[in-house]
Amino acid sequence: MKKKGKTFTCIICGKAFYLYPSEINKKWRGKYCSLSCYHTNQRQISPKNNCICDYCGKGFYIRPSHIANGEGKWCSRKCKRQAQLGEYRICQICGKKSYFQRNQIENGEGACCSNECKYESQRNGELHNCLNCGKEFYAKIAEIKKGGGKYCSISCAMITNNKKRWEEGIYDGVFRSPTSIELAMRAALEELDILYKKEWRPDNYSRIFDFKIDPNVLIEVQGDYWHSLEKNKSRDIEKANWAKNNGFQIVEIWENEIKRIGSTQLIKDRVLPLMGDIR
Repeated sequence: MKKKGKTFTCIICGKAFYLYPSEINKKWRGKYCSLSCYHTNQRQISPKNNCICDYCGKGFYIRPSHIANGEGKWCSRKCKRQAQLGEYRICQICGKKSYFQRNQIENGEGACCSNECKYESQRNGELHNCLNCGKEFYAKIAEIKKGGGKYCSISCAMITNNKKRWEEGIYDGVFRSPTSIELAMRAALEELDILYKKEWRPDNYSRIFDFKIDPNVLIEVQGDYWHSLEKNKSRDIEKANWAKNNGFQIVEIWENEIKRIGSTQLIKDRVLPLMGDIR
Protein backbone atom coordinates (compact mmCIF):
# COMPACT_ATOMS: atom_id res chain seq x y z
CA MET A 1 0.00 0.00 0.00
CA LYS A 2 1.37 3.37 -1.04
CA LYS A 3 2.16 5.79 1.78
CA LYS A 4 0.18 9.02 1.72
CA GLY A 5 2.74 11.01 3.71
CA LYS A 6 5.87 12.84 2.62
CA THR A 7 9.59 12.78 3.44
CA PHE A 8 11.31 16.00 4.58
CA THR A 9 14.85 17.07 5.49
CA CYS A 10 15.45 18.78 8.85
CA ILE A 11 16.84 22.31 8.35
CA ILE A 12 18.91 22.01 11.52
CA CYS A 13 20.50 18.57 11.55
CA GLY A 14 19.86 17.52 7.89
CA LYS A 15 18.17 14.31 8.94
CA ALA A 16 15.43 12.89 6.65
CA PHE A 17 12.10 12.27 8.34
CA TYR A 18 8.60 11.19 7.33
CA LEU A 19 5.35 12.97 8.14
CA TYR A 20 1.77 11.89 7.70
CA PRO A 21 -0.60 14.26 5.86
CA SER A 22 -2.28 15.22 9.13
CA GLU A 23 1.06 16.36 10.57
CA ILE A 24 2.26 18.34 7.56
CA ASN A 25 -0.23 21.17 8.11
CA LYS A 26 1.01 21.88 11.64
CA LYS A 27 2.97 25.09 12.19
CA TRP A 28 6.49 23.75 12.39
CA ARG A 29 6.11 20.31 10.80
CA GLY A 30 8.14 19.73 7.69
CA LYS A 31 11.05 21.84 8.89
CA TYR A 32 12.30 20.08 11.99
CA CYS A 33 12.65 16.43 12.77
CA SER A 34 12.11 16.92 16.47
CA LEU A 35 11.30 19.43 19.20
CA SER A 36 14.98 19.62 20.04
CA CYS A 37 15.84 20.92 16.59
CA TYR A 38 12.88 23.31 16.73
CA HIS A 39 14.10 24.85 20.03
CA THR A 40 17.63 25.01 18.68
CA ASN A 41 16.42 27.05 15.75
CA GLN A 42 14.33 29.30 18.00
CA ARG A 43 17.37 30.12 20.08
CA GLN A 44 19.32 31.00 16.98
CA ILE A 45 16.72 33.34 15.51
CA SER A 46 15.58 34.85 18.84
CA PRO A 47 17.38 37.82 20.40
CA LYS A 48 20.16 36.61 22.73
CA ASN A 49 20.78 37.52 26.32
CA ASN A 50 17.64 39.51 27.05
CA CYS A 51 18.22 38.69 30.76
CA ILE A 52 21.21 38.53 33.11
CA CYS A 53 21.40 35.90 35.83
CA ASP A 54 21.28 37.44 39.32
CA TYR A 55 23.50 34.67 40.64
CA CYS A 56 26.31 34.04 38.11
CA GLY A 57 25.98 37.14 35.91
CA LYS A 58 25.61 35.11 32.72
CA GLY A 59 23.41 36.45 29.90
CA PHE A 60 20.55 34.22 28.74
CA TYR A 61 17.35 34.30 26.70
CA ILE A 62 13.84 33.82 28.01
CA ARG A 63 10.50 34.36 26.41
CA PRO A 64 8.86 37.76 27.07
CA SER A 65 5.77 36.00 28.39
CA HIS A 66 7.90 34.37 31.10
CA ILE A 67 9.45 37.71 32.01
CA ALA A 68 5.97 39.17 32.39
CA ASN A 69 5.21 36.39 34.88
CA GLY A 70 8.14 37.42 37.05
CA GLU A 71 10.68 34.95 35.73
CA GLY A 72 14.05 35.74 34.19
CA LYS A 73 16.13 36.18 37.37
CA TRP A 74 18.25 33.06 37.03
CA CYS A 75 19.65 31.26 33.98
CA SER A 76 19.12 27.78 35.43
CA ARG A 77 17.62 25.87 38.32
CA LYS A 78 21.09 25.42 39.77
CA CYS A 79 21.65 29.19 39.90
CA LYS A 80 18.21 29.69 41.41
CA ARG A 81 18.92 27.14 44.15
CA GLN A 82 22.32 28.64 44.90
CA ALA A 83 20.94 32.19 44.91
CA GLN A 84 18.38 31.23 47.51
CA LEU A 85 21.19 29.87 49.67
CA GLY A 86 23.39 32.98 49.30
CA GLU A 87 24.71 35.54 46.87
CA TYR A 88 27.83 36.95 45.23
CA ARG A 89 29.26 40.17 46.60
CA ILE A 90 32.08 42.48 45.54
CA CYS A 91 35.02 42.79 47.96
CA GLN A 92 35.43 46.38 49.16
CA ILE A 93 39.22 46.08 49.16
CA CYS A 94 40.30 44.11 46.07
CA GLY A 95 37.07 44.15 44.03
CA LYS A 96 36.96 40.36 43.73
CA LYS A 97 33.55 38.72 43.42
CA SER A 98 32.92 36.12 46.13
CA TYR A 99 29.98 33.97 47.17
CA PHE A 100 28.53 34.22 50.68
CA GLN A 101 25.88 32.02 52.23
CA ARG A 102 22.73 33.56 53.60
CA ASN A 103 23.70 33.00 57.24
CA GLN A 104 27.09 34.68 56.65
CA ILE A 105 25.40 37.76 55.24
CA GLU A 106 22.95 37.89 58.14
CA ASN A 107 25.94 37.76 60.54
CA GLY A 108 27.43 40.88 58.96
CA GLU A 109 29.91 39.22 56.61
CA GLY A 110 30.17 39.80 52.88
CA ALA A 111 32.18 43.02 52.80
CA CYS A 112 35.56 41.33 52.23
CA CYS A 113 36.46 38.23 50.23
CA SER A 114 39.16 36.93 52.60
CA ASN A 115 40.81 37.45 55.99
CA GLU A 116 43.64 39.36 54.30
CA CYS A 117 41.21 41.89 52.84
CA LYS A 118 39.34 42.03 56.14
CA TYR A 119 42.53 42.91 58.04
CA GLU A 120 43.43 45.45 55.37
CA SER A 121 40.03 47.12 55.74
CA GLN A 122 40.52 47.31 59.49
CA ARG A 123 43.80 49.12 58.96
CA ASN A 124 42.10 51.93 57.08
CA GLY A 125 42.40 55.01 59.24
CA GLU A 126 44.62 57.96 60.14
CA LEU A 127 47.75 58.66 62.11
CA HIS A 128 47.05 60.49 65.37
CA ASN A 129 49.15 61.63 68.32
CA CYS A 130 48.14 60.31 71.73
CA LEU A 131 46.77 63.09 73.94
CA ASN A 132 48.44 61.55 76.98
CA CYS A 133 51.92 60.39 75.95
CA GLY A 134 52.24 62.04 72.53
CA LYS A 135 53.03 58.74 70.78
CA GLU A 136 51.98 58.46 67.14
CA PHE A 137 49.49 55.65 66.50
CA TYR A 138 47.09 54.37 63.85
CA ALA A 139 43.38 55.06 64.51
CA LYS A 140 40.61 53.27 62.59
CA ILE A 141 38.07 55.33 60.68
CA ALA A 142 35.21 53.62 62.55
CA GLU A 143 36.73 54.62 65.91
CA ILE A 144 37.28 58.21 64.78
CA LYS A 145 33.64 58.51 63.70
CA LYS A 146 32.58 57.34 67.16
CA GLY A 147 34.72 60.02 68.82
CA GLY A 148 37.73 57.77 69.48
CA GLY A 149 41.26 57.89 68.10
CA LYS A 150 42.55 60.12 70.90
CA TYR A 151 44.70 57.70 72.88
CA CYS A 152 47.19 55.06 71.77
CA SER A 153 46.08 52.57 74.43
CA ILE A 154 43.50 51.89 77.12
CA SER A 155 46.13 52.72 79.73
CA CYS A 156 46.65 56.25 78.35
CA ALA A 157 42.90 56.82 78.13
CA MET A 158 42.41 55.75 81.76
CA ILE A 159 45.25 57.95 82.99
CA THR A 160 43.80 61.03 81.27
CA ASN A 161 40.21 60.34 82.31
CA ASN A 162 41.20 59.56 85.88
CA LYS A 163 43.25 62.74 86.08
CA LYS A 164 40.22 64.76 84.98
CA ARG A 165 38.13 63.15 87.70
CA TRP A 166 40.79 63.83 90.32
CA GLU A 167 41.00 67.48 89.23
CA GLU A 168 37.22 67.77 89.38
CA GLY A 169 37.19 66.32 92.89
CA ILE A 170 34.94 63.36 92.14
CA TYR A 171 37.52 60.62 92.58
CA ASP A 172 35.81 59.19 95.65
CA GLY A 173 32.44 59.01 93.97
CA VAL A 174 33.80 57.31 90.87
CA PHE A 175 36.35 54.84 92.15
CA ARG A 176 35.87 54.03 95.82
CA SER A 177 34.57 55.40 99.07
CA PRO A 178 37.08 56.99 101.48
CA THR A 179 38.19 54.86 104.40
CA SER A 180 37.37 55.74 107.98
CA ILE A 181 40.93 56.90 108.72
CA GLU A 182 40.93 59.10 105.61
CA LEU A 183 37.67 60.70 106.75
CA ALA A 184 39.19 61.26 110.19
CA MET A 185 42.22 62.95 108.63
CA ARG A 186 40.02 65.20 106.49
CA ALA A 187 38.00 66.24 109.52
CA ALA A 188 41.18 67.08 111.43
CA LEU A 189 42.64 69.16 108.60
CA GLU A 190 39.39 71.11 108.28
CA GLU A 191 39.21 71.56 112.05
CA LEU A 192 42.68 73.12 112.01
CA ASP A 193 41.71 75.24 108.99
CA ILE A 194 44.41 73.73 106.78
CA LEU A 195 43.88 73.87 103.02
CA TYR A 196 44.59 70.56 101.31
CA LYS A 197 44.09 68.54 98.14
CA LYS A 198 42.81 65.00 98.43
CA GLU A 199 43.87 62.13 96.19
CA TRP A 200 46.61 64.23 94.61
CA ARG A 201 48.46 62.91 91.57
CA PRO A 202 51.61 64.64 90.21
CA ASP A 203 51.85 65.36 86.49
CA ASN A 204 55.08 63.38 86.14
CA TYR A 205 54.23 60.41 88.36
CA SER A 206 51.57 57.70 88.16
CA ARG A 207 50.98 57.18 91.92
CA ILE A 208 48.39 58.97 94.05
CA PHE A 209 49.05 60.59 97.40
CA ASP A 210 46.26 60.82 99.98
CA PHE A 211 46.74 64.51 100.82
CA LYS A 212 48.86 67.42 99.59
CA ILE A 213 49.38 70.62 101.53
CA ASP A 214 51.03 73.48 99.70
CA PRO A 215 53.75 74.04 99.05
CA ASN A 216 55.48 70.67 99.51
CA VAL A 217 53.93 68.52 102.24
CA LEU A 218 52.43 65.10 101.43
CA ILE A 219 50.42 62.94 103.83
CA GLU A 220 49.94 59.21 103.42
CA VAL A 221 47.35 57.47 105.63
CA GLN A 222 48.30 53.79 106.00
CA GLY A 223 45.88 51.04 106.98
CA ASP A 224 47.58 48.53 109.31
CA TYR A 225 46.58 45.41 107.40
CA TRP A 226 46.74 46.54 103.78
CA HIS A 227 50.05 48.37 103.99
CA SER A 228 51.69 45.61 105.99
CA LEU A 229 51.44 43.25 103.04
CA GLU A 230 54.72 42.61 101.24
CA LYS A 231 53.27 43.46 97.83
CA ASN A 232 52.36 46.95 99.05
CA LYS A 233 55.47 47.71 101.08
CA SER A 234 57.60 48.12 97.96
CA ARG A 235 55.04 50.51 96.47
CA ASP A 236 55.03 52.64 99.64
CA ILE A 237 58.84 52.79 99.61
CA GLU A 238 58.78 53.82 95.95
CA LYS A 239 56.32 56.64 96.67
CA ALA A 240 58.36 57.89 99.61
CA ASN A 241 61.56 57.91 97.55
CA TRP A 242 59.87 59.78 94.71
CA ALA A 243 58.54 62.42 97.12
CA LYS A 244 61.96 62.99 98.67
CA ASN A 245 63.75 63.08 95.32
CA ASN A 246 61.30 65.67 93.99
CA GLY A 247 61.49 68.12 96.88
CA PHE A 248 58.48 67.00 98.92
CA GLN A 249 58.22 66.23 102.63
CA ILE A 250 56.15 63.11 103.22
CA VAL A 251 54.38 62.16 106.44
CA GLU A 252 53.15 58.60 106.96
CA ILE A 253 50.39 58.18 109.55
CA TRP A 254 49.24 54.69 110.52
CA GLU A 255 45.78 53.47 111.44
CA ASN A 256 46.77 52.39 114.94
CA GLU A 257 48.28 55.84 115.64
CA ILE A 258 45.05 57.57 114.65
CA LYS A 259 43.10 55.29 116.97
CA ARG A 260 45.53 55.75 119.89
CA ILE A 261 46.52 59.40 119.56
CA GLY A 262 43.90 60.99 117.34
CA SER A 263 44.20 62.55 113.91
CA THR A 264 44.11 66.15 115.14
CA GLN A 265 47.02 65.66 117.53
CA LEU A 266 49.05 63.82 114.92
CA ILE A 267 48.70 66.70 112.48
CA LYS A 268 49.77 69.17 115.16
CA ASP A 269 52.80 67.06 116.03
CA ARG A 270 53.98 65.99 112.56
CA VAL A 271 52.45 68.20 109.89
CA LEU A 272 52.36 71.70 111.33
CA PRO A 273 56.13 71.81 112.03
CA LEU A 274 56.78 71.08 108.36
CA MET A 275 54.43 73.84 107.20
CA GLY A 276 56.10 76.61 109.14
CA ASP A 277 54.11 79.82 108.92
CA ILE A 278 52.34 78.83 105.68
CA ARG A 279 48.78 77.68 106.05
